Amino acid sequence: MKKALEHIRKTGQDKETIAYVYVVDENNYLLDDIRLRKLILTAPQKKMKDIINEYIIELGREGLIVRMRMREITQGIDKVRDLIFRDYLPKSKKIEQFFDNLSFDKLLDLKNIASNLFKKSLETLVNPKGYRILSKTSLNKDEIEVLIRHFKNFDSILSGDEESLKKILSNPKKFQKEINVLREHVMLGKKV
Repeated sequence: MKKALEHIRKTGQDKETIAYVYVVDENNYLLDDIRLRKLILTAPQKKMKDIINEYIIELGREGLIVRMRMREITQGIDKVRDLIFRDYLPKSKKIEQFFDNLSFDKLLDLKNIASNLFKKSLETLVNPKGYRILSKTSLNKDEIEVLIRHFKNFDSILSGDEESLKKILSNPKKFQKEINVLREHVMLGKKV
């Protein structure tokens, strides 16, 4: 794939037969169409959002609706990304730089990502600390920090009994109910 893309980048500069990529949201609502030629010929470090943004700017006033829809769709992604980074890795700023510098091809190379970020193979089990899932509960940030500091990871929190949770939380029964609801959502395949 990489060699093919490099070849297209070199020889496709003056070709007009490269098609379009259509960007849609989760409801298949058309957000934008990007010429595949531009996508392929663009430097690999350029982010998809930057490419889409160029087209939105070209649309002028009509692009305002598309931009609003795009913000709607991507709202909260940065927060979730940061929580995931905190779940698995100690230095989230370095991780952010790592991902920002990845090309499209390298972003799909899971072995490379696993070895660079975790210093482990893909087959190794990595337990999350629990920041992302715990943010879905009624716990505040301080309670989440204390809980994670005490139990170290999410699996330990889940297996914690009511007595040990009572030492940390003011209402452990409510917390356990919330965790059970989240578990059910996961088991049913619902978005968490």
